[in-house]
Amino acid sequence: MKILQNNKGFTLIELIIAMIIISIITAGSIYIYGGFISSAQVSSTVSNIEKLSKACVTYSSDNGGSFNGLTAAALQQDNLLPDGWLLPVNGGENVNPLNNKGIVADYWIGEPKDWGLNINTNYIIGIMSLNMTDRQALQICNALENQISYIIWQDIAYSLPSSACAAVIPDNNTLISDSSGSTILFGF
Repeated sequence: MKILQNNKGFTLIELIIAMIIISIITAGSIYIYGGFISSAQVSSTVSNIEKLSKACVTYSSDNGGSFNGLTAAALQQDNLLPDGWLLPVNGGENVNPLNNKGIVADYWIGEPKDWGLNINTNYIIGIMSLNMTDRQALQICNALENQISYIIWQDIAYSLPSSACAAVIPDNNTLISDSSGSTILFGF
């Protein structure tokens, strides 16, 4: 009975403290959730690049070890890419994987000469994004570092492993579309 007769409520200070605690927990949750989303987008991009790379290697095996004529259309024609992965862009072609819900808008496949590059690599897989940060680009590069021989970052080709990804791509967490280019090329 004594508990029911107690009409005391919460004080204004107690309510303010409770609201501050809830705000801190919410802000932390949003930050952590954003990190999970970013990590998932990077993982999806790396997975797509690895699938495209395997298709390129299979193309070479099917063509006597040659990468000549390697394009997304050639991969599609040889049934090395699933239906629906090719999308025309400005009269050319690009690859847009079916599960591409991440940070990359377009993927490109070709030989170094397709980009006017004179580098010692078999093929190039390029990615383009308007909402990728340099930190995400660095994470993608680090995940691929043991598979790639070159990275073309802001129109400059860097040989790997002599130039590790961390020495090439900054970690400022700024949009790469704000810099000189939003396209990154990986040489395999």
